[in-house]
Amino acid sequence: EKGRLSLAFRDLKELHPRIVDKFAQRVIDLDLSNNQLSNIDALKSFARLETLVLDKNLISSHTKFPSLPRLTTLWVNHNEISNLSVFIDKLVDSTPNLRYLSMLGNEACPNFLNSGTLAQYNDYRKYIINRLRNLTQLDADPVTESERIEAIKIYGSLQTSVAKEVHDKEEEEQEKEEKEQERMQQELEAAKKRKEEIKKRRLKKLELQRKKREAADAKTKAEEAETKKPASIEELLPEVDENVSVVKPDVPLLVADVLEEPPLPPEMLKEVEELTDDDDWSDGDEEIDVESFKNSLVVTKSAGSFNVDSDNDDDDDWSDDEEVDVNAFKQSAAATKSGGSFSLDDDDGWE
Repeated sequence: EKGRLSLAFRDLKELHPRIVDKFAQRVIDLDLSNNQLSNIDALKSFARLETLVLDKNLISSHTKFPSLPRLTTLWVNHNEISNLSVFIDKLVDSTPNLRYLSMLGNEACPNFLNSGTLAQYNDYRKYIINRLRNLTQLDADPVTESERIEAIKIYGSLQTSVAKEVHDKEEEEQEKEEKEQERMQQELEAAKKRKEEIKKRRLKKLELQRKKREAADAKTKAEEAETKKPASIEELLPEVDENVSVVKPDVPLLVADVLEEPPLPPEMLKEVEELTDDDDWSDGDEEIDVESFKNSLVVTKSAGSFNVDSDNDDDDDWSDDEEVDVNAFKQSAAATKSGGSFSLDDDDGWE
């Protein structure tokens, strides 16, 4: 039916915000019976509500009713309402246009359902009719005109200061309770926030530790890679003795080819110095450069070829370990001449 919503038997403890958002502006008749509702503050969004059924819930004398100016029918049968004056005072403020009210099955309604007497029930009716002057029906019976006159006559001039005092005291206690709940909620939220901050700090610390481990691993890998790096050509070459001459293979030995020469022994230096320009160094064709020949002898000696003494005959020690081949020496001397030095032939007495 249009404008009617039933949420009965749903075991509801509160009205979910999704329900409120979806139905609040359309619902006129709302059935919330047979649930576990004790707080109905969400009903303030149901601005068009005219009929409300709250039978068999957990509604008590302290339940706050939101302002429902269009509400005409209210059923709160079989709830936990015990203080009649406190509950009715709330309805006076929140439901000024209420026409139909049913409170059967509550402790505040003394009838045959809870061992109440007829006199108690009639007094209960008169009290409510006097407070809610627009009621046309209370519980199962309509409100008569004679009943209304009598109710106003009995309770109309009755001061309600006692009920008001009780109501104010209960309101104060409820306000304290709400403040205490709010304080506890704030403490819970603060504890949750502290817990989240601690978690964030721990995560940050773990992240820093992870980065340090990664940096250390990267450094270790780099060191291992550096250790395994192939040796350079310079590292692979054997160490060279600075006192040893380096001669290119298969190339005539020249002074320019010798990178470094060891110092000559004193005796050889003496022998070389004894050679002079007065000696017969030529073959009759060209003049011999004595200094070049000296250098040649020095180089040859350093390479391990021959030794020269003052006699210049075949008995000289021409090598360190082996007999010198005279012909080979001649060829070497010829090669030296071709470079501008001198040559030897068989008439020079070398055979």
